[in-house]
Amino acid sequence: MADKDEYGFMFLISGKIFGSNPDPLNCEFNPVIDLKGDFEICLLSLHTYNCIPNVTKENNVFRCNISRGDNKDTWMDIEIPIGTYDIDDLEQAIEKQIQQLGGDDVGIMLEANSNTMRVSMKATVDVDFSTETSIGRLLGFGKRILTKNVKHESEETADINGVNSIELMCNIVDGSYINGEPTHILHHFSPNVPPGFKILEVPQEKTYLPVNTTVLSNISIRVVDQSKRAIDLRGEELTVYLRIRRRLRKRYQEFDIALEAVENYHRNRITLEKLVDVLVQVKMQGYLVIDHLPYYIVRKFDLDGMSHTEKDDKKLWEDSVIVLYITSFSERKNWRDVAIVYKMDVLNVLKTVKTEDLIVGKEYHNYQPFGSPKYGNNDEIRIVIPEIDRYTLPCESFLSVEGKLRLVSDETKVSATAKLINNAVAFMFTDKDM
Repeated sequence: MADKDEYGFMFLISGKIFGSNPDPLNCEFNPVIDLKGDFEICLLSLHTYNCIPNVTKENNVFRCNISRGDNKDTWMDIEIPIGTYDIDDLEQAIEKQIQQLGGDDVGIMLEANSNTMRVSMKATVDVDFSTETSIGRLLGFGKRILTKNVKHESEETADINGVNSIELMCNIVDGSYINGEPTHILHHFSPNVPPGFKILEVPQEKTYLPVNTTVLSNISIRVVDQSKRAIDLRGEELTVYLRIRRRLRKRYQEFDIALEAVENYHRNRITLEKLVDVLVQVKMQGYLVIDHLPYYIVRKFDLDGMSHTEKDDKKLWEDSVIVLYITSFSERKNWRDVAIVYKMDVLNVLKTVKTEDLIVGKEYHNYQPFGSPKYGNNDEIRIVIPEIDRYTLPCESFLSVEGKLRLVSDETKVSATAKLINNAVAFMFTDKDM
């Protein structure tokens, strides 16, 4: 299932995973989706249950020498049911299977050493771990025969967990490497819930990887372990939520360059200097990051260049709103400096933001000025964001600082005082929308 919005696509892929070599989950698109431009993909969430077996058809045989009714010893292969076991569970399962075959007097003892991570075994019968599908490998034993009534310790550490890492493979993913080799891994994590409990994997930080096709006809998902072996979920449902979006262009990674470019830039004959004091960085995943920024500085209002008519129109200034914003949705104007248009839209004075309908949430903070509430041309206005020194915003969002500008005139000059009525951080969409 796919949902398309203004920014990209969201996909839900769900299905049941059977067997040690299961078919991948497939999502077919008819008609195909034309991905014009560069796109990238990330995992939003993964849902399933921890039914991953550590005993499979590849390691479920326990061969032992059992005495029959004629007092002759016979080698018998005991098949342990496929499932998820710890050491105690295995001991009970083996004894139960032997008893069903008439070996009521057979005793098996398994003991795990938490210091060495090895397993000790003692049995009243000889045990053969040399078969290809022997349970001995899981317990750390090599291909050998253990004599009865002797306590044996495994040569290797026990591999009782089986799956240490779950890797999600996706056929349209590029940009992922293991030991220098390219792979199609979209995401990997370690299961952290007991057997039978629900696995819910939601990446704390969404990592977008390049999409390797321009025509999307299908998405194929495979789940493997750390050794690239397919994981058997024993028929449990696996649900994966993915998001594909257009890759952010280089211009979104040049905000600090653009901010320097607007220094001394004139719009309606108002100069906002030193805008570079607003530190802006962009992470490689495409998120706009305001990093280590406890306040925003707007300073040096230069009104001396205004015409006489503009100076007298105090009502215009009284009701005007100063808006500094960074957004890809702002309406493009006929800027005097054309180079600014190609880099970013950064400044709109005297007009309110025209994208209010796109905002889904705002955060308001108290305005706490430093010093006098009146400011001259060379004074600073600091707008504090308490207890927050880092914002991670999607590049489609904008950050705005709003306030009213009031003029104070005398016989010799025009100076400015600023009264900021609020300080808001506005979001085009919230975390749950991502």
